[in-house]
Amino acid sequence: MRYWRFLRHAATGDLGSSLQSSVKVGSIILDRVPVTVSLVVGAMFFAVVVGAPLGIYSTLRRGTWIDRAVSGSTALAISIPSFILGKLPDQAFALNLGWFPATGYIPITSSPGQWLHHLLLPALSLSLLSLAEIARLVRTAVSETLARDFVQTAWAKGVTRRQVVLKHTLKTAAIPVVTIVGVQTGG
Repeated sequence: MRYWRFLRHAATGDLGSSLQSSVKVGSIILDRVPVTVSLVVGAMFFAVVVGAPLGIYSTLRRGTWIDRAVSGSTALAISIPSFILGKLPDQAFALNLGWFPATGYIPITSSPGQWLHHLLLPALSLSLLSLAEIARLVRTAVSETLARDFVQTAWAKGVTRRQVVLKHTLKTAAIPVVTIVGVQTGG
């Protein structure tokens, strides 16, 4: 009966009160939305801005030590459990080196510099798995696109490498990447 009553109230937006603080749960969630959005945007920014160029560069340098290093490190990052992978930057940059605070949040309205300083490490930690997945997906998508007929035709016409990669390859290769970024953002 209690669960049914909770569901009826939840359907109307009333999530009840916290058992610890007696504050409405809806207001607690709303208070945390800015922090959550900041972390998600920061993590996905790192993942895309670092992961996509790594995947592209790895593809263009296929077979070199750079390609092997990117492929190996992304495979390692994907194979490590996320709860361990997320703690590695905390251990290195907050606890060992002391470059970033290990805990806390400063609202952007209080101090944009301190807000960014407190946000960087958690966003980096959250982005590592997505970064590795994006780098691998971009590498695969760019490799497959480079082998397609329209790209081979562009090479045959004498189009420069930069134009082939930027104009022809990346537009087509971006489709699965945008899809996975959307899925990871929700995750």
